[in-house]
Amino acid sequence: MNSWFRNLSVSKKLLGAFASVLLATIALGLFATQRLSDLNDNADEMASHWVPAMKVLSEFQYNSTRFRSYSSSYLLPGSDKEHDNTLALLKKSQEACDKALADFAALASTDQDRQLSAKLQETWNAYKPLREEQVSLYKSGGLDNAAAYFMGPMRKSFKLLTTVTDEAIKYSADGAAAAGKDSHDVFVSSRLFVFGALALAMALCCAAWFAIGRSVAKPLLTMTDAMGELAAGNLDARVLYADQRDEIGKLADAMNAFKNQLAAAERSKAEQTEIIVSSVGTGLDFLAKGDLTHRISAALTGPFTKLKDDFNQAMTQLQDTMNNILGNTSQIAAGSGEISNAADDLSRRTEQQAASLEETRSEEHTSELQSVT
Repeated sequence: MNSWFRNLSVSKKLLGAFASVLLATIALGLFATQRLSDLNDNADEMASHWVPAMKVLSEFQYNSTRFRSYSSSYLLPGSDKEHDNTLALLKKSQEACDKALADFAALASTDQDRQLSAKLQETWNAYKPLREEQVSLYKSGGLDNAAAYFMGPMRKSFKLLTTVTDEAIKYSADGAAAAGKDSHDVFVSSRLFVFGALALAMALCCAAWFAIGRSVAKPLLTMTDAMGELAAGNLDARVLYADQRDEIGKLADAMNAFKNQLAAAERSKAEQTEIIVSSVGTGLDFLAKGDLTHRISAALTGPFTKLKDDFNQAMTQLQDTMNNILGNTSQIAAGSGEISNAADDLSRRTEQQAASLEETRSEEHTSELQSVT
């Protein structure tokens, strides 16, 4: 793994991973929004322009056809009332055509729209007065002149009007079809991009998961195992990743420091134990030999200091006790000597008195014998 990435802090690694996924998501959202906007524009164009244009053009085509049909009906034999009704229908169809052309002109948003609207209006304005000429010919020249006019100039003008109308309808239909195709193309391209963006986001997520797992989760698991070994007393446990300069490296440094402290404490404990065994053993050896003057002088630390003090104090008290015993023994020995001397003196005196008494008895016996004689 790149050392630069390894030395980044964990927060920066996580921030980078989430930022990558977030940027991909934002890019996907912006693209989707833009493409949806395109779809909305196409739909709005269809709803506000092409469909209404086709509708009004269809209405114009329908009413213009009815207008010509009513013009043809006017030539049929009938009463004045029937002709008047036909004229009323002609007027109504004409008004409907005028309204449809006005609506189409209002919908024109491009130069071609306006050109078609103007051309259609011009063709309609050229055809519309012919109906009045037809009526005038019918009234003045009779049915034959009016019928010839209807099948001649009026038919030619209406054919041109139909051609222009079909052209305008085809233009609107082509525009609607183009908008539909553009919407479909936008949909297809958007779907491909979305799938690609999702694949990229998944790849980024996998890469982030791999990078974080390798640079954070795996080291933490390794150090957890090492900490468990240290807790179990294995001071030879190896602590890795101390060369990193992120939080993982700091944690590894702290664990190494902790490991070194434990090792130092164990060495100190071993040294203290050796000193204690040596010092106390030496003291007991002197005690066994009867030397109560020996004291532990080794430098003991921690709780072992009390052991040293207690041993030395015990030796001092034992020495004092033995000194007292020796003092009392000397006094007893001196008293025993005096008693022995007194007894010897008493014995000598007793012997002397006995000798004196024996001598006195002998003298008395001798005197008695002499008296008897």
